[in-house]
Amino acid sequence: MELITKRAQGNPFYIQELISYIRSQGVDPADTTRLKDLQLPGSLHSLILSRIDGVAEAPRHALKVASVVGRVFRAPALQGVYPELGGISDIVDQLIVLTVADLVHPEIEAEQSYIFKHAITQEVGYESMPFAFRSALHERVAAFIERTEADAIDRHLDLLAHHYWHSENAAKKREYLGRAGDAAQAAYANAVAIDYFERLAPLVDGKDHVELLLKLGKVLELVGGWKRAEKVNLNALALAESLDDGKCRASCETALAEVARKQGRFVEALERLDRAARGFEAVGDESGTGLVRHLGGTVAAQRGDYSKAVENYEASLVIRERIGDKASMGSLLSNLGIIAEYRGDYDGSRSLHERALQLRTDIGDRRGIGNSTANLGMIAVLQNQFADARDWFQKSMVLSREVGDAWMVALCDHNLANANRGLGEHDAARNHYTASLKAYRAYEDAWALAFLLEDVGLLVAATGNASAAHELLGAADALREGNDMPRAPSREQEIRHDLLDLAASVPQPQRDACRARGRTMGLHAAVDYALALCG
Repeated sequence: MELITKRAQGNPFYIQELISYIRSQGVDPADTTRLKDLQLPGSLHSLILSRIDGVAEAPRHALKVASVVGRVFRAPALQGVYPELGGISDIVDQLIVLTVADLVHPEIEAEQSYIFKHAITQEVGYESMPFAFRSALHERVAAFIERTEADAIDRHLDLLAHHYWHSENAAKKREYLGRAGDAAQAAYANAVAIDYFERLAPLVDGKDHVELLLKLGKVLELVGGWKRAEKVNLNALALAESLDDGKCRASCETALAEVARKQGRFVEALERLDRAARGFEAVGDESGTGLVRHLGGTVAAQRGDYSKAVENYEASLVIRERIGDKASMGSLLSNLGIIAEYRGDYDGSRSLHERALQLRTDIGDRRGIGNSTANLGMIAVLQNQFADARDWFQKSMVLSREVGDAWMVALCDHNLANANRGLGEHDAARNHYTASLKAYRAYEDAWALAFLLEDVGLLVAATGNASAAHELLGAADALREGNDMPRAPSREQEIRHDLLDLAASVPQPQRDACRARGRTMGLHAAVDYALALCG
């Protein structure tokens, strides 16, 4: 007991393996002399390796092949992957030997499936093989899956990508990393998609490399990695220019324009969209032209040019309807609903959002559904239907988390705070505002922060803190003016309505002085001030 506990240091699997090893050496645990002379392997890995080496050659080969197949494996799969092991009866005999040696255990007898006793047992068997032999086995395993699961390849993309990644078959490696990455992106398994795309990037070149970088940039943008997405998109643009590929260049400019827009760099965004529009028109790419008009509409909306926004959105909608792009049609209807909201047409806005939601539901666009439910919640807030609004925002939060849309999660926190503020639940509102302030600050999202500072100001106004309310509004004024983001008329009306009680109780000179002080605060100081007020 002293020998085993000292060596195993509390690891129960190590204890088991040490006892099995001592037994296999024919040592009587009561024979202190033999125990003292016994040379135990120096580590758990070397201990297991010595136990594997203790079985005959044929079972040992079967175990090593199985270690590549997986923790759980079937006898017929071993034969299909490595016929050199013999017939199925030979392999079953080899697995019986491994079972008696306590290295594998039967799992489902009817399916002739087995499982390694421990993940470490599989790992040691795997690592005991030369690299070249392992690579060859991985390729054989993948080929076996393709051969026997030809009608269900899409269900095995991750497994095929894993095995071909560890093989030397470059063509198959590219194929399945790409297919698995696309599937992960479509399922919003964002971290997995990023991993696949990053591993694939060094294996492709030319136009394929540009398109891959743009996919990677889009996933990074979704999860909130805007700066990294921008770097990836810039690399894609440099490659497109070296290839002198007009369509690729236009796609890169469009991707960079969207990241710039999200960070409030509207002039840069419009310049890139202008170059992209000319590039798409030169090659007759109608879908690209529709996307440029769509993004141009959003820039116009954020800068307060609602007529230009509607013009762009409607032009894009015509193109999207013609080519049957329902996902983009839903997005455009949603954007048109936001413009109607900014103009004070809440009934018209709700109708557009309901149409967008129906379209997005029909095609199963989870991210779009989350956006539409948030937009319907906004209309409910503006019409003082705060309990309904909270329900909409909670649904949006669930969907946004499911798809990994980090910025939308922050927006949901912002919106839930507004609904709670309307319900008089100020502590809950403060908690949600705090989460949103921290997220927007991390993104350096000036557009969203302007709205958020105003909303925190309305919260502190509701609690009677007139000075702080007007200081935060002044900070938002400066942010909007400095970034060319004018306040929508409906927004201005909402703020004036919510400040009516303060306006009656606080003299105008005092309100003006607080607002002027807020204008000089600076963005970072204003956010810290808002966080302190929420705390």
